[in-house]
Amino acid sequence: MSYFMKKRILVVDDEPIMTQWISVVLNSTDRYEVDGVNDPMEAHRRASTIKYDLLISDIQMPKMTGDLLYCCLDTDPETGTKTMRRPKMLLMSGAIDDVALGQRRQMIGAIRHLQKPFRPEILLDTVDAIFRDE
Repeated sequence: MSYFMKKRILVVDDEPIMTQWISVVLNSTDRYEVDGVNDPMEAHRRASTIKYDLLISDIQMPKMTGDLLYCCLDTDPETGTKTMRRPKMLLMSGAIDDVALGQRRQMIGAIRHLQKPFRPEILLDTVDAIFRDE
């Protein structure tokens, strides 16, 4: 019997196929429990009621960018008060070059970034490394 607690991950991408693909890859292991959404506003609502260990978000999305979403996660969407701790963040993009993506990652304090497209093993290795470094 294992006492290992699965890490909770929230995946946000405005492309449903990408959200689904990342969720399938991460759920293929017994280490993660993954929720996927395609709307950053919905992601913000979920993160206000569920404690996630990691946010994986695209940076370019309608309504709210991934970096702005991350910066807002410690604020209650109803009251605007600071109430929660933010999860770690893995920022991803296929529209911004790797150097610019890395700079935006550092600006907001995200832990890692990935340039799309990436292979399943790169995703798993990156997420595993994030939690291994705790």
